[in-house]
Amino acid sequence: MLKLRKSSLAQWSGAGSGFQGGTSFGRSQSPHGGEILSSGALGYFNVWQLVEIQWLPSWRIDAKQKCLGRFVFSPSFPRMNWPAECVVVIPCLNESATIAYLVETVRTCLPRILVVDDGSTDDTAHIASRSGATVVKHPQSEGKGAALQTGWKWAREQKFQWALTMDGDAQHSPADIPFFLKRAEQSAADLVIGNRMLNPRGMPWIRRTVNRWMSARISRLAGCELPDSQSGFRLIRLAALSNLPATIQHFEIESEVLLSFARARRRIEFVPIQVIYKSEQSKIHPVFDTVRWLKWLIRVKRIR
Repeated sequence: MLKLRKSSLAQWSGAGSGFQGGTSFGRSQSPHGGEILSSGALGYFNVWQLVEIQWLPSWRIDAKQKCLGRFVFSPSFPRMNWPAECVVVIPCLNESATIAYLVETVRTCLPRILVVDDGSTDDTAHIASRSGATVVKHPQSEGKGAALQTGWKWAREQKFQWALTMDGDAQHSPADIPFFLKRAEQSAADLVIGNRMLNPRGMPWIRRTVNRWMSARISRLAGCELPDSQSGFRLIRLAALSNLPATIQHFEIESEVLLSFARARRRIEFVPIQVIYKSEQSKIHPVFDTVRWLKWLIRVKRIR
């Protein structure tokens, strides 16, 4: 029961789908040249005709969209009530310098924020609470994976449908949040991940290289291309997550969740995000966390 009609043009924003309205498609100039049609369900295509798809009580199709030499029809999905259905989960360890800015800025888009303080020794918890976030505090540091699991459990108990995870060091830009929400609406994805690898020039060389190496191996195990497996900027459907294993306590959590979704054939989408690296020191230990990740990789290969 689809009816297609012509839609007004929308302007390319340079990240994600970048169009206004949950059911609209638009023609624009791609950053890589040429015209594109943006849709989470279809990917990017050269288009000859613009359409907006609406559900109507009729099997008759009144217009067609010609795409790559074929007629393609893509349903839209209901717009979500994101402020009510989505909570932002921010795992933190000694992020007093950045957490106030992050919480206050994110709240302009999504008002419900949970900061999981993973045993910080500074004022992270107090500053986050004062800035408007709900705070859950671990008595001692248990690891990023443990902090995320605490956040997801809390979110499910509070009846949220979605969780958006961001790092507490302000490496993830709140300005990118709308692109996650729009992609989830357009594609019905269970997991939307921020992709830094389309324009990784701002990333330190070692992080860029390790990310590509890890992503290639996880892609091989998953049987599909996963361009940024280590990004912590993610929108997750909690109902899908609750049916999948998530037991890791440390930084391997991103890899474990991504591979679990892929193996369960859950829909995964990527949206381009900004790359923000300043002078902050990474909390990933170059030896211990690398060894943990390699042990995790060996284990999941055995149970493939």
